[in-house]
Amino acid sequence: YKGGLNSYAVCLMIISYFEYIKTIENSFCTGTLLYKFLEFYGKEFDPKSKLASNIIGKALPRAGLA
Repeated sequence: YKGGLNSYAVCLMIISYFEYIKTIENSFCTGTLLYKFLEFYGKEFDPKSKLASNIIGKALPRAGLA
């Protein structure tokens, strides 16, 4: 095994994304949801400067976190 995301991390990413889009729009088909999910984590979300919060439902800045 050489690393990667485990199923728990993927579930947290999906929950965080659903919380994010809940404020934008509710009427997506399954294919569009998958495409937008991959687009969000591939293009918009910057893991070096942000972290996903499932409690708040939005990305938070990493600044000040130890």
